[in-house]
Amino acid sequence: MAHFGPTRRSLLGTLAASALGLTGFPARAEPQWKKYAGTTIEANLIKGPRGELLQKYASEFTDLTGIKVESEVIPEQQQRQKAVIELTSGKPSFDVIHVSYHVQKRQFEKAGWLADLTPFMKDPNLTAPDLTVDDFSAGGLQFAQNDKGEMHSLPWSVDYFILYWNKELFAKKGVALPKTFDEMATAAEKLNDPANGIYGFTGRGLRNANMTLWTNFFLNYGGEFLDAKGNILTDGPEAIEATKMYQRLLTKTAPPGVAGFNWMESMASLTQGRAAMWIDGVGWAPPIEDPNASRVVGKIGYALVPAGPRASIPPPMATASAFPRPARKRRPPISIANGRCRRRWARGCCKAAAVSRSVTPCSMTMPCARA
Repeated sequence: MAHFGPTRRSLLGTLAASALGLTGFPARAEPQWKKYAGTTIEANLIKGPRGELLQKYASEFTDLTGIKVESEVIPEQQQRQKAVIELTSGKPSFDVIHVSYHVQKRQFEKAGWLADLTPFMKDPNLTAPDLTVDDFSAGGLQFAQNDKGEMHSLPWSVDYFILYWNKELFAKKGVALPKTFDEMATAAEKLNDPANGIYGFTGRGLRNANMTLWTNFFLNYGGEFLDAKGNILTDGPEAIEATKMYQRLLTKTAPPGVAGFNWMESMASLTQGRAAMWIDGVGWAPPIEDPNASRVVGKIGYALVPAGPRASIPPPMATASAFPRPARKRRPPISIANGRCRRRWARGCCKAAAVSRSVTPCSMTMPCARA
């Protein structure tokens, strides 16, 4: 794995320098690290590996700057509801928010809820020179920038969907790794063994959350969401065939109650050794290889999503850090937002996700950081 250049001191220096910049102080050759010691900022995070990563490294930022970072980690569905309620009120309780692009980008942009970070990124008095737009991958920027090229958030992760498969269960039944959807459905039915608590496939069945999984089937059956005039195209033959395959897997080979599963419940089925296959974002790999959270450490394979009849496209989901407009506090929010996508933290994410040679975690889980 490539070495990431900046040292801990240079990273945290960037954070503190950004915090100073928001208050209008001129750029300094050597930032006054403790200028805002005693200040507290609030971060609203989604429960999961990425939220935990921020919490892990936030203490280093506090050690250098004296700025305390308090965070509330909330399950995905509830966090999104809370964000809308508080941002609509105009008086959110948080200074930094964890944004899910694939769900919230258009909603937040139309409402004008997030501050434009473009001036901060371009102004050397606000952002240290080693944090530039070039630090973010094209994939991350495609989510982060609007039609005007403005950045209302800093991309943190782009998770491409992959197939997780239990190599031990496959070997016991003599089943080969599927390359197509039809092969996957057949494999799931062969591996399905409800009498012994084993299921051939698991995945998101919960309303709204299941759209990300269904999209894998829709795109690979040749579906397109919009036509040239912006009309929705989710009721055509491609959508019908995709839904039939999705239904086949979740009704014939998935655990009981799958209609209420989000990624957490699906991952639990896999980590407990009860599911042979799971399709979801590559960013969920770290808990699977954590001996404190998983019974299948070393038993899971990581592969591309099987191809459909018309295409082989792994759809992405993406997250970012941003802060409300107007900011609840004028001083340090941009500092922690910048820090979320710095190379130091990206390396931590890549290390956590480096679970298989068949996956390139640094380009998938943290494309906003380049080696």
